Amino acid sequence: MGLPWRVALALQEDGWFLRSHITWIKTAAMPESMKNRLTRSTEDIFLLSASPKYFYNLDGVRQDSGANLRDYWIIGPDGNKAGHPAAFPRELARRCILLGSQRGDTVLDPFGGCGTTGIVARSLGRDAVLVELSEKWSDVIESRVNGA
Repeated sequence: MGLPWRVALALQEDGWFLRSHITWIKTAAMPESMKNRLTRSTEDIFLLSASPKYFYNLDGVRQDSGANLRDYWIIGPDGNKAGHPAAFPRELARRCILLGSQRGDTVLDPFGGCGTTGIVARSLGRDAVLVELSEKWSDVIESRVNGA
């Protein structure tokens, strides 16, 4: 369906600036029951800004060699004690938060899931607003973020 790209392009048409596309390469992709396509082991991450000038912390995260990060990130899973079917690793949230925000800023996660973004944002001195449609996962977010 290309849903992530559809959202990114719709946001671009709505005035957002698509600054970068990052491919997250999962080292332990979830198996899929589909028999008519390949198992998906990557996900798209989009860096969007509301204006042409925006904060980007080039030194927020670097490769081990000191070089700038590339547009593909190989990141393995965290333990998922919350049981969310689509939880992502804290390192993924950490990189995005460090690259695009400063201490005291507020981070928005429109797909709150089990609260990983909120936990990482708090640990990095940021506030976070998480949006989650499921009441079950909203309760999990609240307990995880407040208990972290």
